[in-house]
Amino acid sequence: MNYLNTFLFIFSLLKLAFRHAQNQARDIRNKIKQILQLTNDKNSTILEETIEKFLRSTIQKYDIEKIAFVCIL
Repeated sequence: MNYLNTFLFIFSLLKLAFRHAQNQARDIRNKIKQILQLTNDKNSTILEETIEKFLRSTIQKYDIEKIAFVCIL
């Protein structure tokens, strides 16, 4: 494998990992919205933003084994 192919392979893995992480975050947000039955009013928006801040602050606790598994495939 030459350097370009290696670079493209690694780039593809990183892209796949980031896409999976984004999908996971979107799924978490959607599940929370559904469970809490959030609407588009001001209180729901404030609660959603607070939950978003919490998720960002606890990012180190996320299970990254799922991302690693996707990269292996």
